[in-house]
Amino acid sequence: MSNVVRLVPAVGDEARDEAIVEKASVEAMIGAALRIERLRVRMSQENLGDGVGVSFQQVQKWEQGKNRISVSRLLTAAAVIGFDPGVFVTDLYDGTLTEGAVSARAEAAKNFDTLGVLELCRLFNAMTAKQRKVVLSLMRELAGDDG
Repeated sequence: MSNVVRLVPAVGDEARDEAIVEKASVEAMIGAALRIERLRVRMSQENLGDGVGVSFQQVQKWEQGKNRISVSRLLTAAAVIGFDPGVFVTDLYDGTLTEGAVSARAEAAKNFDTLGVLELCRLFNAMTAKQRKVVLSLMRELAGDDG
């Protein structure tokens, strides 16, 4: 299996046959982006599901890349969360999507689940450059990272 997903415009039978997208990778990428955006605004899967008209279990399946989300549901989810739905397809726009990008997005989504990560990000962004430097130094010291 190739480590690149190729998105080829379907024009005729031959091109359509070549336009096979590695579905699991695309769904994982979109699901991870959905999770990141939902967590960014501190929304539960249940609240997102209510806003979109599905169960929290369905939202869970989308976020895990187990089920495909329709474009209409994706647009509704974007409206409920309050962000540009283009974030879902930015990495797909140039025609290729590496499996590494999918893994990185999924890993980022997992990191957002760690208690306090979003709050730390918000607070860090509110600091001056000098304060950020001090905080990073302290965090490296506490984590035992020579960074």
